[in-house]
Amino acid sequence: GGRPWNSRSFTVISNNPNVSLIETFLNDNYIFSPPTSISYELLTSGYSYLFKVQLCNFLGSCGYGTTTVTALDFILPSVSILGSQIRTINVYDSLQISGNAYTPRCNGKKSTRYLEYIWTVKVNNVKQVDLISTSIDPTIFQLPSYQLSAGTVYTIVLGVYNSATTASSSTSATVTVETGNLVAKISGGLTQSLVQSANPQPIILDASNSYDQDYNGVNPSLKYLWNCKQISPTFNTTCPILMPNDLTTSSISVNSISSKGIDIIASVSVIVSDDTDRSSIASVTIDIITGDAPTVSILSSFDNKFIVKNQLSIIGSMTLSDNGDATWTSDYPGLDLSSIALTPVTTTLSGISEETTTSLSLVLPSFSLPIRTTITFTLTGKLSVDSTKKSSTSVIITTSGPPQPGTFIITPQDTGIEMNTTFLFSVDLWSTDSLPLTYEFGFISNAGNFISLQGRSESTTTQGTLPAGVESNDYMLTVRVIVYDKFDSFTTMDTTVKVSPVVLTAAELQALVDAQLAEAGDANTISQTIGTTSEYMNAVNCSEVPDSYCSSLNRLMCSQQEQTCGECIIGYYGQYGNANTECLSNTRRNRMLIDTTPMSCSNNCSLHGSCIYKDMNTGEDVNTCYSTSSTCQAICSCDINYYGSDCTYTLSELSDKQTTRLQLLDALYNLTTIQNINDQNVESWISQLNSNTQKPDEISSDGLILVNSILLTIVKALPSTTISTSNAANVLITINRVSTILLGYTNTIPASEMMISSDLLLDRDRILDLYGSYITSTMSAGQQGISSIYSEFRILSEVKPIASGVDGSITTNVFNTPLSTSEVNDGINSSQFTIPVTNDYTVSSLLEINQVVTRSTLYNNTNIFNSNPMRLNIKSWPCTYASDGTCQISLVLENYRSVPVSPTNEANTGLNYSTECDAGENTTYQLYCTPTHNETVTCDGVGGMWFTRCPHFREVSSCSKIVGTDISSGNCSMSSYTSTSTTCLCNVTHATSSATQSFQRDYVSALETISEGYLQTFIPYTGTPSSAPTGQPTSTPTIVPTSSPTSVPTGNPTSSPTSVPSSIPSSVPSSQPTIASAVPTVSPTSGEPTYSPTAVPSAIPSSKPSSQPTGQPTSVPTEEPHTEVSWNSTIEVNEIVSSGNSGVLDITDNVTIAALEESILNITQDTVGESEVDIYDISQSTSRRKLRSDFRRKLSGTDTITTTILFTIRAIVNETCSVDTTVVQSCASEMQNSFLNAMNSTGENDNLFVEKLVYFMEENGLTAPDATNFTLDAIENSAVEVVNYVFPGSPVPTSAPTSSGGSDGESVDVVGLVVGLVVAMLVVVGFIVYYQSQRNKGVVGFEDSPAMKGIGATELQDSNINKNMIGHDNRNITDLELRKDVNEAYV
Repeated sequence: GGRPWNSRSFTVISNNPNVSLIETFLNDNYIFSPPTSISYELLTSGYSYLFKVQLCNFLGSCGYGTTTVTALDFILPSVSILGSQIRTINVYDSLQISGNAYTPRCNGKKSTRYLEYIWTVKVNNVKQVDLISTSIDPTIFQLPSYQLSAGTVYTIVLGVYNSATTASSSTSATVTVETGNLVAKISGGLTQSLVQSANPQPIILDASNSYDQDYNGVNPSLKYLWNCKQISPTFNTTCPILMPNDLTTSSISVNSISSKGIDIIASVSVIVSDDTDRSSIASVTIDIITGDAPTVSILSSFDNKFIVKNQLSIIGSMTLSDNGDATWTSDYPGLDLSSIALTPVTTTLSGISEETTTSLSLVLPSFSLPIRTTITFTLTGKLSVDSTKKSSTSVIITTSGPPQPGTFIITPQDTGIEMNTTFLFSVDLWSTDSLPLTYEFGFISNAGNFISLQGRSESTTTQGTLPAGVESNDYMLTVRVIVYDKFDSFTTMDTTVKVSPVVLTAAELQALVDAQLAEAGDANTISQTIGTTSEYMNAVNCSEVPDSYCSSLNRLMCSQQEQTCGECIIGYYGQYGNANTECLSNTRRNRMLIDTTPMSCSNNCSLHGSCIYKDMNTGEDVNTCYSTSSTCQAICSCDINYYGSDCTYTLSELSDKQTTRLQLLDALYNLTTIQNINDQNVESWISQLNSNTQKPDEISSDGLILVNSILLTIVKALPSTTISTSNAANVLITINRVSTILLGYTNTIPASEMMISSDLLLDRDRILDLYGSYITSTMSAGQQGISSIYSEFRILSEVKPIASGVDGSITTNVFNTPLSTSEVNDGINSSQFTIPVTNDYTVSSLLEINQVVTRSTLYNNTNIFNSNPMRLNIKSWPCTYASDGTCQISLVLENYRSVPVSPTNEANTGLNYSTECDAGENTTYQLYCTPTHNETVTCDGVGGMWFTRCPHFREVSSCSKIVGTDISSGNCSMSSYTSTSTTCLCNVTHATSSATQSFQRDYVSALETISEGYLQTFIPYTGTPSSAPTGQPTSTPTIVPTSSPTSVPTGNPTSSPTSVPSSIPSSVPSSQPTIASAVPTVSPTSGEPTYSPTAVPSAIPSSKPSSQPTGQPTSVPTEEPHTEVSWNSTIEVNEIVSSGNSGVLDITDNVTIAALEESILNITQDTVGESEVDIYDISQSTSRRKLRSDFRRKLSGTDTITTTILFTIRAIVNETCSVDTTVVQSCASEMQNSFLNAMNSTGENDNLFVEKLVYFMEENGLTAPDATNFTLDAIENSAVEVVNYVFPGSPVPTSAPTSSGGSDGESVDVVGLVVGLVVAMLVVVGFIVYYQSQRNKGVVGFEDSPAMKGIGATELQDSNINKNMIGHDNRNITDLELRKDVNEAYV
């Protein structure tokens, strides 16, 4: 075939006298492709014409055909059968006949509207009522295989009725059903092995799969006859193996004969016959092998020609009792299996200690085999220890060849006008040895998709309008014909035609679409309208980005977005999708480069908006976004009254576009309901849908619903097709576009309409589940996973065995989320999930896994989510060994927000309160902790003190299951997490009744807020002290002191003085003087005021006011009290000690003098410890070291420092605050900073502090210390003079007060005592407020300060810190002299 006819002749028979004119016209002018039309002027109304044509080939063989035409003077539907009207098929073939009908219009157009198709089947003119077409498309008559009887002739009649005019016409075709053949088959492969051993095991030769082509199932009349002969090492008709006595069964058992030895080859054949003359024979070769060699078999068989467009899968197995290898080979030269196979070509099996059978598959991708070729594939198994011990088996595959090309012509060939010119497509002289030939016509869209204009049929012609070609290619449009044979092998042929563009207004376009769809009554006409109109709407202006420019960016040409180049070409990576940024070659060198090119927005937002950057996971704005980044994207923020992803539409323009798109989508949806499900139609739906969603901006909310409905129809249809996985993956393009619409990146759908997004999101999940299930159904175990990565999601499909493998080395199946090149370069890790396997390797079930990871921005929980949700669609139950029906899977979800891992030190948490409750008080207090959280304290009538530490809140990772679009804890628990990932353990319960059914789960890492450090303790007041002292002093003093001191002083002073001083002083002075002391202590207590004032005031005031006033009131009252917040030093110190914070490094590495000075605690030396690590000598100034030496002396207990005086002096000498006490207290931070700056200065300003102090005192006539040899004592002595000078009448006395005698004096003393007590209480409250204003965090506040390393001794000294608070680690003191001095002082 494929050659032109050698001769042709036409004969026309009619009663019309001018019939010779018609006959002459045909013989002189007729051409076959495109077929010549006969002018109506040559025909006369009322006459019938019989046309007969005879065609002869180059061998002289001739054939003829006839048809009858009647000329009418009224309109009837024109009806015809596409293709041959005389056909021959087999019983096992399906039958499909396509009809074509239309009503001619006076304007030359054709209408398919109002036409009804009626199909009838007749045998000998008797209607066969049980033979009813199964086609959804009324223009097609379709019957499945085995519906017709062999040896019967059927007449298929097509009647077409016009429901508007009641006119009708009919035509028919003849179908002859031939008798089929018998096919003999022996399972297990062409070669099988028998083991020669002391105890040989038989093998079964099974021919039960032999069949009769005319039977749908097993023909019970089939007969079997087996025979055997030896073919090696010599030919012998005597069978060298043990055969059964009965050789007439469908299967037989054969065994080796020990006396025959090994290396003998036998041929066993079976003849299959029936009661007719039909028969078939099949043979298998039997090898006799050594006893411990492995045996192999092939389970797959190929009776018909293999279609090379399909994926090849051959299933084999190997049985062995020791370690071994299995290898696939082919006998076709140049077919390198190792480079093309999707499964391992060689499999090594280890850990084998007993007889084990394992499955071995060979999977080759589509179009990997040569056409019209016979290939033998062989599976060989051998032992690892001895490669000579082996066996093999084979299978033979014959590939089909696609149709041989003929001609493909389109007219007019020179030029036409878009959506106006009617083009005629025609083919001729195509040939095949697998008839019938069928044809599909269409064009290539600007996005590279094939858009079908006429579905697959036997018609060699079609006609229709076309869209314009691409401007950069001079408007040349590529048109295509796909020619199929009986086995679906196909050949494509392209040609080009120039189609010039037309400019239509929105109203004109809408009117054109309305008119075309109004006349469309069949699938082909609807498909043409959708395809050409959609392509017209997809046209873009690319005048500013020529092909050469895009090529220089390593991108595809501009075709889908205005003035924007296409995607990165294969082998390059960069900004996702269409963009005008450069794509980089995927080489290691480029991956190491730092990208500084910002991402670009589409078409520069059409100058009607601004380009902004968004985090792809959270949707939050980001400041920078580089072109190769995988975590951000550039989108347009449109100006008012502009819309679309590039801000190109006005509201009216957008509305018009969305209206037309909606109409096209509605037509496409209707098309899916009237067309049959087959490869060509489903692929056409996918292409049409991609074309109609190419501009997502033009899809309205109603359009989105239609898109999802069409997607669901497509993925549901996939299992009924043999569409390749690569073609099926094109549905993902549309799914990703739907996602961008839901995210609002198109700037089109109002927020009020986005409520539909949750339903659409659930539909999207269902669509991806069905798609993934189809992909895994085409895969074999061991095949490399199939993954697709898009901007808003990615999907991975894999098939893994449930069993652990023959050696038990596999304990889990691990599935990793696919990553893009940009993500790998950004250092992003794959999320993964792990499923356990059973250790029972006899379980042959396979796990079909589909993993989908979606951008969390598609959900409404981005403030809670901390990973992109992972959806698992699992077919088969993984834990076959779980008797309780549960299975635990592990997930590692990659966080997109960093999460702190270490818990917060409880002592370093929130605010602290001391709330006093009086006896009989019933009050509830609200304590402020954070802007969103308060704590409550309730006084219930018992006197005492509530100590409250507010909780600290922080976020931690948790594991959640997604139900719908919301999250729930489900059966997941967080097992561990790092700052970048969360590991979850999730229990999955098998809820289905069948282990082969699918189940789905959605998981996400979420942020959970927890509280830490909360503490609330109530300490009631006791009424009277105990009769005898306890072994340890109480943490708070009793209201009434004990009557006498303990006989032996405690190691630490009591928290409140005894009424009578002890006879032996304690080793450490008490924090408060005894009540009966008449003379003040030489030095003030370590920070806590005395419980009651001494009779004579001390020469130096304590750092805090006493709880009762001195005998004489102060001249200036203290600040107004403030009782909201207080700090309990006992709780704080106890918490630090109990939490192990005994050393500086345990407390924190971050501390400054400011934090230490702010502490209200008199920290003891033991807490400081022997740590000199954080004291270093900035300068080697003698005076600086002297100060530090003094400080160490103070810490050792020899003396104490009055921080209040130091604060006051700093405020004055640094001239940073007014002398007013209120201002001084509010400027504490400035005082501390100034003092530190002075103490840390070097060179000539090394003694800046002392210089300022001396200058101040001299200027005011005070006695100043020696600036060249000052000490801390000198500074403190000078402080008395400074304070008395600045604050006349301050509570710092210069001499002891005198007391007056007599009752009047006593009365005055009482009044003074009361007034003094009130003033002292106000002072205490004032200091509490002051320290709270300094955050009053003490040691627990260290973490908020800069690094402690480098702090000087002076700074430590000024904070009244003693050894206990620091610990026993002195390693960080860099100055050796200081380290030595501190050690000596602490000892």
